[in-house]
Amino acid sequence: MKSPFLKNLFLHKRTESPDGKIVIDFKNEVLYEGFKRIVDYLYLDDLRVIDDVEETREMLEIIKLAKQYQLDSLFKACESRLKDLLAIYFDQQSGGILATTFRQATKAKEEGKQSKNY
Repeated sequence: MKSPFLKNLFLHKRTESPDGKIVIDFKNEVLYEGFKRIVDYLYLDDLRVIDDVEETREMLEIIKLAKQYQLDSLFKACESRLKDLLAIYFDQQSGGILATTFRQATKAKEEGKQSKNY
């Protein structure tokens, strides 16, 4: 299983209902839309499950869950997608000026991280 967290959850921290279904209580701390994307990713093994996410709230939920469930590749893909969503938002709000600045700052930060790794 891709997620050690979920493996442990399914093997040890679950209960079964009288009809044999597995019940996991998220205590209303998980948004359905975000969790559905996580399940889709686990089932399909395809990062494209986030391609059509357009709401920042949903993307933040997926990022939170990917981090919590130790799904590193999904977490990184979501980070990238969130940057794109923010750039689109800034572009719409500022006529392009803020988005360009945001992209330049993000690129400079990533280049700085890469140069520190060498």
